[in-house]
Amino acid sequence: MTYQQLAMSRMRALELDRAVVIAATSGVSAIVLPSGEVTQKTSIFTNGTLVETLPLKDSSTFAARAGKYVEHVLSIMGCCSSSRHCGNAAQPKETSFL
Repeated sequence: MTYQQLAMSRMRALELDRAVVIAATSGVSAIVLPSGEVTQKTSIFTNGTLVETLPLKDSSTFAARAGKYVEHVLSIMGCCSSSRHCGNAAQPKETSFL
């Protein structure tokens, strides 16, 4: 796992308020707390063992509960906006010959 993927895992931990454990065979392995803080990590192509006590949670965040609905609404709004703009551009302009 690359450093970019580690950054995405940190965002996912914040979004879902969950600890994330990243086990990579040829990249960066890490332990990310729900706050997004990386407590331990290895370098790329380095063998290592990471040990941490992680919090277990029962609750769910707003992003976990409503995330797919927000995504669907924004997708529909984007499609409607795109089709409206494309529809206006496709109509020929009227010209009058005198």
